[in-house]
Amino acid sequence: MKSNLLKPAVWALLLALLVVASCNKPNTPPPGWVRATFTGIDYKMCVCCGGYYFTANGKKFRALDVVKNTVLDEHTKFPHDYFIKYDIPSGSFCFGTGDISVVRVTAIKDTK
Repeated sequence: MKSNLLKPAVWALLLALLVVASCNKPNTPPPGWVRATFTGIDYKMCVCCGGYYFTANGKKFRALDVVKNTVLDEHTKFPHDYFIKYDIPSGSFCFGTGDISVVRVTAIKDTK
């Protein structure tokens, strides 16, 4: 009688451990991507203004240009984490370094 009750209990325990282990995986970015926390929108109206503020790898950025996407828009609640790829386009005086580096986001996807 004891062994009949022990088998389902062992299977239930193994199933519970499997579920817990699969739910607690760290959400790391895929190779070539970085995790970025978008903190808000730049509402200033000037030639090189606008875009989104975000932090990545402990550094502050402003994305003047963001690739067309379905995960980030004017209705996004900030702060929000995304996986992104970005670059600094050459040949434009609006992009580059400073206190806050101005970049172009070339790819974006939600972390969920």
